[in-house]
Amino acid sequence: MEFGLVFLILCVNGLLLVINIFLISKWRQNKQQITAYRNIELLNNDLRAQRHDFLNHLQVTYGLIELQAYEEAFHYLNKIYGKINQLNNNIKTEKIAINALLQTKSNEAEHKRIRFYVNASSSLSEIEMEEWELCGCLSNLIDNAFEATSRVADDKCVWIRIFEDMHSYFFEVANTGRRLNEEEIASAFREGTTSKNQEGHGLGLFLVKKALKNYGDVWATSAEYGMIFTIKLFKAAIKT
Repeated sequence: MEFGLVFLILCVNGLLLVINIFLISKWRQNKQQITAYRNIELLNNDLRAQRHDFLNHLQVTYGLIELQAYEEAFHYLNKIYGKINQLNNNIKTEKIAINALLQTKSNEAEHKRIRFYVNASSSLSEIEMEEWELCGCLSNLIDNAFEATSRVADDKCVWIRIFEDMHSYFFEVANTGRRLNEEEIASAFREGTTSKNQEGHGLGLFLVKKALKNYGDVWATSAEYGMIFTIKLFKAAIKT
């Protein structure tokens, strides 16, 4: 009788543990989805504001040309082209959630006075991973890069490079923060490591690696100027 009661308690505790793990997993998924949708909304707001500004710029340019102030009109157009091009440079892929994330992070970098560059040479058309889940992983790496870069006095810079080969997609997030040694890199991907003890490189890296388990991998390398974190995703068509 006593053994049966203990067994029943253990079964109930085990069931509660499984339910808690499931609920936490769903909560994380919902949180990432909400963030992805919010980024898309912010991108739409940027595009609406850009369209409104464009009409205003046309009026100013028309006025300058009407006054035959051609040199001033040329300089004015150069300035607004640079600003508009900065927004459009991030919109390179077929994944609207990724584009929205990059634009949101670009705005955040500008606010934090961090130079932010994006070079996307892939459409990401054959990605099997859910967009919101990939956004969560990529956002983690970019946030870590911002945190690491904020600790340096000058030359605060973050680069994003998105490219592909025949078998995989690659997302490189580079920053000018402090370089980590091999032991620190290994520690950054262990469960429980945070930015508090890895100087901006540990936030969520274990969760990123876990999320990518069935789709690819993530790793870090030390560079002359700082650190590079790379996500590799297998293409859906050739995934084994």
